[in-house]
Amino acid sequence: MSTSAEIKASYFQANIDAIALLGPRRVEVEARLAREIEATRMASRADWLPMAWDEKLSAAIADVGGDEAVIACNKASFLAATEGTFLRPFTQAAARLFGVSPRGMLKHAHAAWAAGSRHAGHMVVTFTAESATVELIGMRADPIWCVGVVGILEGVLALTSHDGSAEMRFATDGHPVYDVRWQPRTP
Repeated sequence: MSTSAEIKASYFQANIDAIALLGPRRVEVEARLAREIEATRMASRADWLPMAWDEKLSAAIADVGGDEAVIACNKASFLAATEGTFLRPFTQAAARLFGVSPRGMLKHAHAAWAAGSRHAGHMVVTFTAESATVELIGMRADPIWCVGVVGILEGVLALTSHDGSAEMRFATDGHPVYDVRWQPRTP
């Protein structure tokens, strides 16, 4: 049994699909991850895959498009996953229980994190009026992978039709911390 961080194959597949945003540069990323992409396509959606593959994917995306491409691909992947079999139940449950708002979605985010990753620490979310702090306690990952989580949090804002921002920093012990701020989108 592995004690290295792992993610669900369905979520890694969504991340692979999101590199379509890179246009012709996606070929470079696909070449660097050919073995991982093939193994993922052969895997069951419920299988666990090494999170190191997702870190490698983030690094390859950053090499061809910078941090902005990593954020954009993660946002697209998250939004696509909310329509799929993995995240749709979580987003629907959060909407029913807490409302369609960043606060509502983030109140349920720890459950999605726990279901979609293992040996990857745990998520803690604390709230103020129009903001939240999201911490991945015990998570140790490549910094560029951590940048990608900003895209996921921007996806939460887009999903809930709110404007705002997500910024990343590292706590003194090295785990990633995200500061998320929002306000309702103005027409």
